[in-house]
Amino acid sequence: MREIVLFLSLGAFLTGCPDTKCLVRDPVVYQVEMDFMEQASLHTAQALEESIRRECSCVDGKFTTEWCRKAADLVVTVNARVPWHKNMSLYLGGIRKTRPSKEPPKIPAPETLCPRSN
Repeated sequence: MREIVLFLSLGAFLTGCPDTKCLVRDPVVYQVEMDFMEQASLHTAQALEESIRRECSCVDGKFTTEWCRKAADLVVTVNARVPWHKNMSLYLGGIRKTRPSKEPPKIPAPETLCPRSN
């Protein structure tokens, strides 16, 4: 029995898919999941950015606490990269036909979120 299972598994592996792009997941469900993950990430980053603007301060263009710098780094990274990663995932999943740029967007310095002093 093991030999039959092994033979069938090997045969399936070697023959592959008839198409060059085999979708394992339902494209509509995958698109909805990608949209959700993007929105969840961007909305969370937006809330964190509001917290940074309320709670953090900068001196000479630098955050005064490590927490604020790390939080700002997370926000700029999410805002810069999540849309690109979503589009690349959709492209690699065969849902999006146009390939995003090979290089992901540059991430701005966390200090770009330094609150302006009044």
